[in-house]
Amino acid sequence: MATANLNENSPLINVAGVIARDNEQRLSCRTPAGKGVLCVLLVVFFERLAYYSITINLVSFSDKLFKDIGVQGLTVNLLFQGTAFFLPLVAGIIADTLLGKKKILASFFPIYILGSLLFTISGVSGVVQEAKVILFVAGLSLCTVGAAGVRACLTPYGADQIETKDSQRSFFHWSYFVINVSSLIAVTGINYIELEEGYWSGYVVAPCSLLCALVFFHVGNRWCRETEQPSYLLFVAVKHLTGQAKRGNTHQLPERNRLAVDPNDAKAFANVLVCISTLLGFSVVYSAYQTVYTLQGEHMNATVIGGKEITSSSLSAFDNAVILLIIPIVDRVVWPCLMSRGIRVSYLHRIGFGILCGILSVLAALLVEHYRHTGLSIMAQVPQYVLMGLGEILAFIPCYEMAYIESPAFTKSTTMGLVWTTSGIGFYISAFVINLVEESQNIELVSDWFPMNDEDPKLSYPFLILEAVVVVFFILYLIVACTRKPKNGENRGNGRHEIV
Repeated sequence: MATANLNENSPLINVAGVIARDNEQRLSCRTPAGKGVLCVLLVVFFERLAYYSITINLVSFSDKLFKDIGVQGLTVNLLFQGTAFFLPLVAGIIADTLLGKKKILASFFPIYILGSLLFTISGVSGVVQEAKVILFVAGLSLCTVGAAGVRACLTPYGADQIETKDSQRSFFHWSYFVINVSSLIAVTGINYIELEEGYWSGYVVAPCSLLCALVFFHVGNRWCRETEQPSYLLFVAVKHLTGQAKRGNTHQLPERNRLAVDPNDAKAFANVLVCISTLLGFSVVYSAYQTVYTLQGEHMNATVIGGKEITSSSLSAFDNAVILLIIPIVDRVVWPCLMSRGIRVSYLHRIGFGILCGILSVLAALLVEHYRHTGLSIMAQVPQYVLMGLGEILAFIPCYEMAYIESPAFTKSTTMGLVWTTSGIGFYISAFVINLVEESQNIELVSDWFPMNDEDPKLSYPFLILEAVVVVFFILYLIVACTRKPKNGENRGNGRHEIV
């Protein structure tokens, strides 16, 4: 790793708004790399704005659309987001082995735009019910595929434009900052447009935002570069890990890809995979935060100061607010102070604290559920959302950093896709728990956990099940964290030590 003369008072974002940590090399909008990074961040903003405009009220819209056939909006939302999180692994593999990041992004954005158009039309009130269902399913399916390609390649494509690792770490912080700006706009603005003016009025933001994202993507291509050309080295590395190939034994591959993989690269790839798997526990909580927390808020006293009412989905603004407040502090103050003293907190430590925040968030939700029937104000949910925001900073961001920085160059899209896939598995686990409850409707004990009508659900038991699942995964995390040893020579030559 290149040595950087870090100063805790040096700006991490320059006046132009582009990532700039290292004194040796600061990005500016005057440089091609700076212009490219700025365009990528704008693409991230508009793409996430489109995604959140679709998902912010997906549960309530699905409930109304499928009420006659007994499909719960909660299940639809979990399956959609789970698949949208799961498929980036496939897109990442294609990018690393066949097409490259730039071609994947150029190919999947049109699919994403078409899906958002069909989905928007499904929200128009004048469309017949049967056509609405067809448009809804087709549009949501295409959005799932389009979002998968963008998620796997967009962030690593932006990080490719930055030379030093410390600036790359800063890029992932500010990329997540931009994502939450989009989420906050969706929660506070688009949310109310959809509920007050009709769903289609908010859904139309999605295709418009994606068109803007596509424009900035093509504009940014003038300055952006792709650091690694696609090759079959990913498959060779997998063969090394499975013991099916020896170094240099790649005769079954095409001539241009007949390259040997350094065993250290294969081991680094395996190490990243193991560390990414520890995110699974937090992903389960994250899926509950986006779904079951909202359901809990819908059955609470929504009246706040001044006699005004707020929607349950708008409470996630507190999650966004915490992230937007903490990220600048962490990136501009906390990490520079630690690094100036030669201390680097490991990825696994940060992920572990993030999982603990998730566990505490579910515990807070359980406490709220215990007193909810006493007319508890919806504002009592604020602590559980705040804890989720802290957990996201501590769990997701280090996972993104690790997936890009620590993985071999020929696997970066794949490992980034694996981070999203881990989150998708969390959504699937939550969907499984909820459907398990639904299948148990004939059992008196659980018949009112998730009723198919507007009756008041009892969420203590689903929360307990989710908490138990997260604790199990946290135990697995502890096993990984305790057995993982620091690599020999880690951070050599830069006077730093890492807390492992």
